[in-house]
Amino acid sequence: MGDPRTEEDRNGSGAARRLSSPAASSAHCPGASGALGGTILGLLAFALVVPSAWCTPVQDPPVARDVRFAVTAPDERGPLYLAGTFTRWKPGDLRWRLTVEDLDDPTRWTIAVPIEKLGGEPIEFKLTRGDWKTVELLGSGADQPNRVLSVQDLEGVIELTVEAWADDRTGEAASAARESTVTGQLNVFELASERLGNTRPVRVWLPPGYATEEQASRRYPVLYLHDGQNVFDAATSFKGDEWGADESATRLIEAGKIPPLIIVGIDHAGSARTAEYNPPFTHKRGVPHHGDRYLDFLTLKLMPEIEKRYRVALGPQHTALGGSSYGGNITLYAAMRHPDRFGALLVESPVFWAFGPALMKRCTQHETWTQRIFVAIGTQESSDASTQAGYLRGMEALRATFEAQGLLPSRAQLVIEEDAIHHETSWARRLPGALEFLFGNAPDLRPDIGKDR
Repeated sequence: MGDPRTEEDRNGSGAARRLSSPAASSAHCPGASGALGGTILGLLAFALVVPSAWCTPVQDPPVARDVRFAVTAPDERGPLYLAGTFTRWKPGDLRWRLTVEDLDDPTRWTIAVPIEKLGGEPIEFKLTRGDWKTVELLGSGADQPNRVLSVQDLEGVIELTVEAWADDRTGEAASAARESTVTGQLNVFELASERLGNTRPVRVWLPPGYATEEQASRRYPVLYLHDGQNVFDAATSFKGDEWGADESATRLIEAGKIPPLIIVGIDHAGSARTAEYNPPFTHKRGVPHHGDRYLDFLTLKLMPEIEKRYRVALGPQHTALGGSSYGGNITLYAAMRHPDRFGALLVESPVFWAFGPALMKRCTQHETWTQRIFVAIGTQESSDASTQAGYLRGMEALRATFEAQGLLPSRAQLVIEEDAIHHETSWARRLPGALEFLFGNAPDLRPDIGKDR
């Protein structure tokens, strides 16, 4: 005789279903017989089978898992969007818009994404500011290849850095479209850093008359500036706007307002810029502290190389250092770390607030500032009121510190320019005044004439 169970029974749930067979039930109740026994057995079977079905544990729904994308942008502009296979490559989909992670740092953006929205396959994507005209680029100005993440990569926090934007195209692509704006003699060479593990261009501007026989024994003061690609030439600058240091210095030298000087532009390292300009005692989420390494490169390798190649007057009384934004931060730190190396500082739009309170605390506690200090910000550094307030608080803290130490107004000059923004055009506009203050009437920063050292 064939199996009497239905197909459903044959594929059923093991022991509980087998108890519905009378033969199997009588084996468990040997004293039961007849109709009453059958009824009792049936009730027992029902009691065993039905509750078993009713009491089957209900599986908890799987816990939704988010992947957080944390992005460091090259500047404060936004908003930022993810655009990729999971957005059908729409560059400005509001569902994929990032938000500022911390109002104290408008360059940090974040978004938490349920992993199921990314699909079960590797994803490809890029960052944009809302359309393909503002898609991310490499720091060289070349196209950023699609970012690719495997399913295994989609865990925890994914840290990303945007090096540049397409509407600020730089590098070779930009150079081909923009003519050089260099005035005078600009020499460029590459210098490697074992400490930092990279190589960068170094740009050296020589003053009028440097190569003449009459000046062959003359040594010149030197100004080192961070973000060197933005210092002299629109063809190499980040946004096509530059400091115009060559033009400003030429006019001031020819007018007799400052002595001839050498200006050295030190290119930043692209995506490593923020880390290299980050002092070791600060806190900025996801950014390493490579400030000491960068200053070791500056003082132990770059400066000796410049002194070997060019007729540079030696000593802090002939040496100035300057930078803007994060470059302003590392300039302040350099003066505190190496008071014996720099006699003058040019600090533009320092982002005091970006690394927490530690930098400003150090500045207010420092007591051996350099011979000359020029610091400037604008009243429109940021469109965010809280961030702008951070600039102003930092400036007022410096003012109080310098006043208490008797540095104002002869040794320190603090400028708050009305309506000035966080941009090369602002720093270029203020540069002539800064050069005059730092070099114009400072005998210790004038060149040595007719001296070997």
